[in-house]
Amino acid sequence: MNTKNKNRLRIFPIVVIAIIVVVVVAIITVRMPKAEIISIDPDLENMSEVIASKDNSFINKNKIKSNDVSKSVEAAEEAILESVQEDDSLFIQASDNAKRLIENYINQIGELTDKQYEIKFETIEE
Repeated sequence: MNTKNKNRLRIFPIVVIAIIVVVVVAIITVRMPKAEIISIDPDLENMSEVIASKDNSFINKNKIKSNDVSKSVEAAEEAILESVQEDDSLFIQASDNAKRLIENYINQIGELTDKQYEIKFETIEE
């Protein structure tokens, strides 16, 4: 063989390095109920209106009784409940906040255990 052919027939080994990364993702399905109002607790101690006579006498001239106050608070609670139930944005915000809190908790566990989680949320109807 001449020198030209020797150069053409040289075979160079090619080294292929393959890195295989296996990521195992666990799927977590969180089933949670729709957001709802559990209770309305008015802060009676910090009410801005005082129900009392404006004069400085020791006798309360107002004919308002504690039963009247209780009925007023109850009526106010019902009015608040009705107005809130008509506004879906509060329930959506409450649901989103709960989802974020749960996601953060699960992701923190994943970081501690060196695992990844795919989180799915389902709303259960009662």
